[in-house]
Amino acid sequence: MYPDISQEPKAFKYQQFWSKHTSFQCIVSRVWEKTIAGDGMFIVHCKLKEVRRELRRLNDEEFSNITSRLKEKHIEVEAVNARIYDGCLDAAQLAKATTLTKEYEQLCNAERQLYQSKETMQC
Repeated sequence: MYPDISQEPKAFKYQQFWSKHTSFQCIVSRVWEKTIAGDGMFIVHCKLKEVRRELRRLNDEEFSNITSRLKEKHIEVEAVNARIYDGCLDAAQLAKATTLTKEYEQLCNAERQLYQSKETMQC
């Protein structure tokens, strides 16, 4: 009797932290370079729709469950920092620790920007 609300597509909200991801430019460029037949507005519409689809995929792969992923990454960083403090890491492990720290910082920034965007939507 009542329509199933879960079947309706969710509104697309652009998240600023997507643009900081390393593959963002590649995704947008790849979609925008596709050849689509039709008039100008149809082409723009199709390309924007495809960019939206790809950004949602990026979000699902890289930023879904961001809070729990951030907690897990924090635990990993703390463990590596403890090993660094003990002097138990070689050069390769130090490089991996640097990468891990950068990933943690990226997730922190993404979470912060996500909460800031939610806050501005409520105002």
